[in-house]
Amino acid sequence: MEPYPLPSHISGLHGPGSSKLERGREPDIIAHPRSLSSPRSRSRLLEFLAPVLNIEFAFAVAITCVGAFTYGFAGFGGGLSMTPLLAILYGPAEAIIIANLIPPAVGAVGWPNTLPHVRWSEVVPIIIGMAVCAPAGVYLLLATDPDLIRRAMGLIVLGFAGLMFAGWTYKGPRTIVTGCTTGGVSGMAQGAVGMGGTIISLYFLSVDEESKVQRANLYISTMSQSAVVSVPLIIAGVLDAPTLIRCVVLAPIYAVVLWAGGAAFRRTSDLGYRRVAIWILVGIGVIAVAS
Repeated sequence: MEPYPLPSHISGLHGPGSSKLERGREPDIIAHPRSLSSPRSRSRLLEFLAPVLNIEFAFAVAITCVGAFTYGFAGFGGGLSMTPLLAILYGPAEAIIIANLIPPAVGAVGWPNTLPHVRWSEVVPIIIGMAVCAPAGVYLLLATDPDLIRRAMGLIVLGFAGLMFAGWTYKGPRTIVTGCTTGGVSGMAQGAVGMGGTIISLYFLSVDEESKVQRANLYISTMSQSAVVSVPLIIAGVLDAPTLIRCVVLAPIYAVVLWAGGAAFRRTSDLGYRRVAIWILVGIGVIAVAS
């Protein structure tokens, strides 16, 4: 009699002439372990991570950091600075989906210092206009060559930036109609060439207002714009598996740098914010014209 019974999964390892251990063999459960470190498993893992294990993705990380800091600081400009540079790496459609999908996914890190300053009466009409017109912009992206539109918008942005540097401000009414119209134009521009944020930024920055209110309105409007544009892009099949993997890896990097940009904004004066924001518009306009 054995003092302790053997477990059932290794029964038969004892007894005259039947012990695998006595014959110098290990039981099957030991002889054939299932290991995740097998060559086949490593090959599958490398194949899965291939979209982010290359020099192009290293450049994409740097571009994302610039865009995230810009968005965190100014409340706009993240996608505008990312899209033309990412388009060089991955093409315009994938660049636009990456630049639009990540901000709504991680943008909540900036809400605590943003939402209390939002003027919803100005922001909501813009969001409504975006939702109506963004699908038309996505259609233009997929059906036409957007280069001419992008360059024309770049020239317009440079012109308005010059006016704001000269001290011009908009003193007209802010109504539901003007908000919906601005949102509609920006939604089409965002879907077509990824530059809808310029329309919104010109709309809000052209008014003499506290920087915390301007930034908050821009932050929520551009985040909503990104979410609205992402939906028709996903439906159109732009978001494939490699693009999704890149977005998942870039998202936490974007979130950290976005928070750092918001922290930098809180140390900036109203005048300093306005100057930086206008210079961001100038940079975006130059990139749009030259790309």
